[in-house]
Amino acid sequence: MILFKNKSNVAIATIFLTLGMSSSAIAYELNTPNLRTPKNGKELNRATFRWTKVRNADAYRIVISQRADFAGYTENGGQSRCDGTCYTTATKKTRYSVNHFNLKGKTYYWKVRAGGSHGMSDWSPVFSFKTKGSSKRKNNRNHSSGYRLPFNGRYGVSQGNNGSTSHTGKAKYAYDFPMPVGTPVVAMAPGEIKMTESRFGRGACDKAYANKANYVVIKHDNGKTSLYLHLSKVMRKSGRVQAGDVIGLSGQSGYACGAHLHVQLQKDCGSWWCRSVRLRFN
Repeated sequence: MILFKNKSNVAIATIFLTLGMSSSAIAYELNTPNLRTPKNGKELNRATFRWTKVRNADAYRIVISQRADFAGYTENGGQSRCDGTCYTTATKKTRYSVNHFNLKGKTYYWKVRAGGSHGMSDWSPVFSFKTKGSSKRKNNRNHSSGYRLPFNGRYGVSQGNNGSTSHTGKAKYAYDFPMPVGTPVVAMAPGEIKMTESRFGRGACDKAYANKANYVVIKHDNGKTSLYLHLSKVMRKSGRVQAGDVIGLSGQSGYACGAHLHVQLQKDCGSWWCRSVRLRFN
């Protein structure tokens, strides 16, 4: 049994590969999706990736990479992972939108495959596109910049903005970083610890656990707050912190389908769970 998973490690489709099928059994083979847009050579700063619908497909996996060989993408034990050079997600739709690419003047490569109860298709042919502008970053008033990553080292993104599972509504601009339980989590920018929760143990892939997560909320000097969710341990419960200070350890508390860190920058609404805003990392 192979799990074709989405960005929060929730199985979208379970694919059974049956060995030793009788000659009377009917075998199905999924066609390879055909990519539509963006096409080769297109220059853009945002994109809606589109591909053709495949008959008998329940879901599709898209990989967007800075490397033509997709070397940063791996599959292990039914889980799809990307390092810092690529991004992957699964969706039931035949499109996926990215509102912003941080790197300017960079060539990206993308491909898609279909999955369903009848198996998996081959990967589509690879398309490429280039982001507009020079590699020198420009200020963008629509994004909050000046934030470091909430950890040391390198971890991939398992679910980004506008995710197909849980990153909708207030969490529209959130990021999920899969990492081992107990990984130090650090403040993304200076600020005051506003609120914390540390009562809960390991959670589950069940929405009933949504309000049973450990977290830290920091209020920054610009009035916005940052949320660090699914912690296994809270290390700082009050006081001022600087960017890079350890505030907790990553975990799997609350509604979590695997160990990961959920972070989002928010408007301050007086609660720990507020509407997220766009976040750009340094």
